[in-house]
Amino acid sequence: MLYAPKRYLILIEAKFRSGNTSANSSKNDIPGRSPRTREGILERYRAELLPPDSIFTPAANVPLFSQLYRNLVFAIWMANKLDVEWRLVNLTSSLLSSEQSVEQLTTFTKAVLPENMRRRFVRYTWEQLFRDRGEGNDDLQELDTYLRFKSANCGRAFDILTEALRC
Repeated sequence: MLYAPKRYLILIEAKFRSGNTSANSSKNDIPGRSPRTREGILERYRAELLPPDSIFTPAANVPLFSQLYRNLVFAIWMANKLDVEWRLVNLTSSLLSSEQSVEQLTTFTKAVLPENMRRRFVRYTWEQLFRDRGEGNDDLQELDTYLRFKSANCGRAFDILTEALRC
């Protein structure tokens, strides 16, 4: 979370190697624990408890990305209390991105956010972060090295080739 008083509140849902999880109705919620079902999440994080027209309850045929929905609710609620604008960033690896998941994320965004709020939600990848901020920036050399050589499950974590591997 990043907070700039009297300006912005930015929440970042950072995923290293996992994708955005969807809530489903096939499991039962456990009393006293965070809800995992679509019904439980929508009941706990009710849209009507937030400022009017800030978030919608998605239709049943729309994927509900549970962590993103919760973070949207938190961002909207906290920003309203702090009297600032909110932003939510979904930081993932492009290795996990597929056309289908990007399409599902777009469908989700259109279903839960009014059109004038959609630009406040941004999908960003670790690879974009590398290209935009790390690559070739002497002040961020540690980030550059980390992203180039980070591994996961005996393979590259990100779609970033080092000069030695470009041959």
